Amino acid sequence: MISKKDKIMIVVMMISGFCGSLSQNMLTSALPSIMRDMGVSASTGQWLTTSYILVMGIITAISAWMFFRFTVRQLELCSLGLFFFGCVMALLAPNFGILLVSRIIQACGAGITIPLLQIVVLYIYPKNMQGRAMALTGIIVGFAPALGPTLSGVLTDAFGWRSIFVLLLIMSGLMLLAGTFTIRNVGEQHRSRADLLSLFLYTVGFTAFMLGTGQMKSGSSLLRFAALLALGAAALAAFCVRQNRSSSPLLKISLLKVRSVSSGTFMLGLAYILMMSGTVLVPLYIQTVSGRSATMSGLILLPGSLLIALLSPVSGRISDRFGARRVCVAGMITLALGCLGFVFFDTESSVFSIALFYAIRSAGLAFLITACTALAVEGVSLDNKPHATAILNSLRQMMGALFTAVLVQVSAAASLGPALDMHGMHITFLAMTAISAAGILTSLIAPPRKSVVK
Repeated sequence: MISKKDKIMIVVMMISGFCGSLSQNMLTSALPSIMRDMGVSASTGQWLTTSYILVMGIITAISAWMFFRFTVRQLELCSLGLFFFGCVMALLAPNFGILLVSRIIQACGAGITIPLLQIVVLYIYPKNMQGRAMALTGIIVGFAPALGPTLSGVLTDAFGWRSIFVLLLIMSGLMLLAGTFTIRNVGEQHRSRADLLSLFLYTVGFTAFMLGTGQMKSGSSLLRFAALLALGAAALAAFCVRQNRSSSPLLKISLLKVRSVSSGTFMLGLAYILMMSGTVLVPLYIQTVSGRSATMSGLILLPGSLLIALLSPVSGRISDRFGARRVCVAGMITLALGCLGFVFFDTESSVFSIALFYAIRSAGLAFLITACTALAVEGVSLDNKPHATAILNSLRQMMGALFTAVLVQVSAAASLGPALDMHGMHITFLAMTAISAAGILTSLIAPPRKSVVK
């Protein structure tokens, strides 16, 4: 039975993680206002989001090492303190450079909150309730990024873009205060040196891939694009070799040999690609192609965002009862149907039909995010669960960020004119349906419940 104190601690950690995930996409709707105020271009301004995702991906990669090196209390309070300080900097930022640095500081704090929450609930909850435990993080991972653009649009229109950081500052400040009284330590710590060379290789590889996707906009950038991808591939290959040879790896990628870990990680990566690309492409379709307002766009997306929060706990209970693999199959099929519906839309499609199929997509995501996470960690021992969550969170961030940029570029390239059009949207959503189909195949061959791998 979970104690009342532990339940309170988990709630505080959930809200803390929600702040970090919410902040990830909140500046997308505010970007035009920031560009005007700071005098920067769209290609420069987008680094406020790209750098955040990049740093979060790097921090999550070392979350297992940090969990065993520092206490839960130290990590949670430090992460909240960094995030709070970053929000203060952003609120007072006089120029774009300071604002960008503030986003990097926020990401350093936010990057550990989700993996830390996952590790703590896996330690606290018994094995037969771990699907429900993963549902807690599913609410955050799925709901917060989907809600971010809608909430930031409303705040920016009503109070200006700096009000976004006022909200995040208040939320993180309250959780920092609450965490001081509620966070206790879980697990055992042991001293180990950080593998700085591995961290450097991982950072270079991840950064090169992110920069490479930004060079896909024109043929003149093809050579730079290829060079960055080659650099990223070489750095990540060297990273993988070093991890396999290390007795205490930074990221225990050998766990990917466990079928439940590799299947769950791959499917969660696909789900995250489709979730993040949907939060970018669906508003573009509604506003740029169909000519509807930003407010209408937010309202159309809102039911789907709320559905993720409502269905994530249901998904956790079903995963505990019937197994995560079956829920993954159902989730992938639902997601594929939701993506396929957009292939047949046009500029005159009704608001109701767009909201309905976005909600169907969201229902599939709600089941997938929880079930894939549960599948990935159910086949490993308790000592290896922090390493499994580090792999899971880092790779979902990397896959989501990289392939969302690719899909946006595909949409632009497939459009018949200089601006995004319906043809480009149809091609992109067809590609997203194909990604869902790959997820269905993976879910069908994923392993059923089995004994734990030590």
